[in-house]
Amino acid sequence: MAYGVAFTHRSHSVQRASARQLKTQEKYGELTALANQLGEKKSPLTEMTHSPTLRSNKQRTFATMFESPRMLVDTAKTEPGSVCYQAPSNIALVKYWGKHGVQLPRNPNASFTLSVARTITELAWAPKDHDNASRIQLELYYDGELREAFAERVRTFFGKLTKIYPFLEQFAWTVKTHNTFPHGAGIASSASAMAALAACLVSLEEQWFEKLSTETYFQKASYIARLGSGSAARSVFAKAAAWGTSTSLAGSSDEYAVSIADQLHPSFQDYRDSILLVSSAEKSVSSSAGHGLMDNQPYAPVRYDMANRRFTRLLEILKRGELDDFCTLVEADALDLHALMMQSTPPYILMEPNTIAVVNAVRRFRESSGLPVCFTLDAGPNVHLLYPKAIDLQVNDWLKSEIAPLLPQGLIYDHVGEGASRARLPEFKITA
Repeated sequence: MAYGVAFTHRSHSVQRASARQLKTQEKYGELTALANQLGEKKSPLTEMTHSPTLRSNKQRTFATMFESPRMLVDTAKTEPGSVCYQAPSNIALVKYWGKHGVQLPRNPNASFTLSVARTITELAWAPKDHDNASRIQLELYYDGELREAFAERVRTFFGKLTKIYPFLEQFAWTVKTHNTFPHGAGIASSASAMAALAACLVSLEEQWFEKLSTETYFQKASYIARLGSGSAARSVFAKAAAWGTSTSLAGSSDEYAVSIADQLHPSFQDYRDSILLVSSAEKSVSSSAGHGLMDNQPYAPVRYDMANRRFTRLLEILKRGELDDFCTLVEADALDLHALMMQSTPPYILMEPNTIAVVNAVRRFRESSGLPVCFTLDAGPNVHLLYPKAIDLQVNDWLKSEIAPLLPQGLIYDHVGEGASRARLPEFKITA
């Protein structure tokens, strides 16, 4: 994608906000230097997290930067139409579990962007029904079937965006969407769904107003996606992305994700992720509820400190192509995630018996074969099997012979892929 015109319609208040942001960054730099000088065990990120003034200033900066009351259209001259984008799921390598503020992560996190597991979304607009008093008029169809619960979530999402895109209140919207994988089963379906919607909205901005620079396009799409689902911030980028402020990654932010594709060793550029579908049932506890339970989690501070250190180490591993250390780190982080669930109040378990069986089988296979094969888990029962493309054939033979009987829903052969892009929605019969 190439975008030649910079994002220019920023107000004087945004310029003042940018000045405040610079002061915030300078203060953050002072904290970092002081922590390093004193050799404190607390990371500078922890200091930043515990500084309400610095955090709130930074949040106001970004909210102001993207607000644009001028983004209104002449509805009488705007024909009904639609845009369609696809966005992939992603698999987190260092997880984020626990958030604060408006969908902000408690720790930096990173993921591979997938290819096969994706959401395709068409966003259509038409004249508003003036007999309908709703501020946001929207219907949503999943595979042709009206889904009111999901529609309400998207209405809430659009409601958060009206200061950025006031035109959202000017039309009646229809969302038609399709997943290439089971919805709600622990594959990041909300990430791909919200990233696809964000791509549609930024595309409309370019269509109705002006082109954005490449940097602004991705920053804004990631920022908007994050407001719908935190991990969606990462799904707009190709190959790999990181989200959350860290001194280990220049340009990192809590407000939006950044690409780390250019930091991947060749071994990771085409890494495989075979998604082993232990269950396609919806999770008993949603990710949003799980994040909320971290607020009173006694082990949360230890987790956030560990996640920060793992994030720093992960960046080194991805640059150097250290496959054995990659296996050790991502498996430990996945198991930590599920241990935190079991230590919540109330405790809960998302793994199924076959999840444990697959995990143990993966470890036995790695030990007996010497191949750098490892697992990770998102917030659900399904297992993501990660391995380099070079051992595709050996792993596939083992999956068919040893693992297939444990997978009543089969598996999805996926791999590191590209981010959001234009697409065409498959045809579905609409049912109310």
